[in-house]
Parts: sequence; C-alpha cells; structure tokens
Amino acid sequence: MQIMRINNKDYNIGMTKEEFIEQDGIGENVFEDHVWYYTFKKNYLFGKEVVFIEFDNDIAVFISFRFVYGKIRRPQSTLINNL
Repeated sequence: MQIMRINNKDYNIGMTKEEFIEQDGIGENVFEDHVWYYTFKKNYLFGKEVVFIEFDNDIAVFISFRFVYGKIRRPQSTLINNL
C-alpha cells in the first residue's frame, strides 16, 4: 500500500474522495473528476510542491508527488496508459 505523509496527515491508495475532502484543505485545489491535484507549498525559488491523486470509481488508485515550476499540468492518466 502506498502511503504519503503530507502536512502530518497520511494519504493512501484506497481512500475515497470523501475521505480526501474531509482532510483539512485537501478539497480546496481539486479540479478534474478523476485526477485531483493539491498544491500544499509554494516557494519562489523551488516552485510548487503538488500531490496528484488519480481515482477510479471514486477510490484513489495512484498518488504522486512532484515539484512544479510554472503552470500545473496534470500527468497523463496511468489508467489510460495501462489499458
């Protein structure tokens, strides 16, 4: 099981969308229906620290952490690439 610790909270594969929304602040930056991203730290020199969460049937199946410079572009869907 993949577990990510962000701001002293655990996020893991298998969590539902509702569980992510219940976490403090995680629902503020979500956009796409099946791929959500959350910017949890911004820095002028180092860019943004962003976590991407991919859902299948409202359950998290993939979580990735990235440093992003400039505009946030969500990664290609891992589900689509694996079909």
